[in-house]
Amino acid sequence: LFSQPEYYTDYFGDNSITQKMNEIIQTFQDDIEKINDSPETAPSKRLEELFEKVGEYYDKVFHGEGIASDIGIEVMRKRAKRFNCWVEKIIVLSS
Repeated sequence: LFSQPEYYTDYFGDNSITQKMNEIIQTFQDDIEKINDSPETAPSKRLEELFEKVGEYYDKVFHGEGIASDIGIEVMRKRAKRFNCWVEKIIVLSS
């Protein structure tokens, strides 16, 4: 869900979450898959904190599915190399 930070500017009509997400991403040298570095700082925990900053509640199941659908798998595959490799293996196995 960190593959398109700009999405959150459109979602909230405020770019503060997008800016904070970009800061987090830069901390990991633009490798969004490294963001999942511990249970306390997992992407969902970071999103909970970011949503709270704009007075919103983040529900991993409800929001996660909708955001992932809105961003789209192609964008996620472009930004997350390991995820893309996993998807490609599934495609090969299914054919």
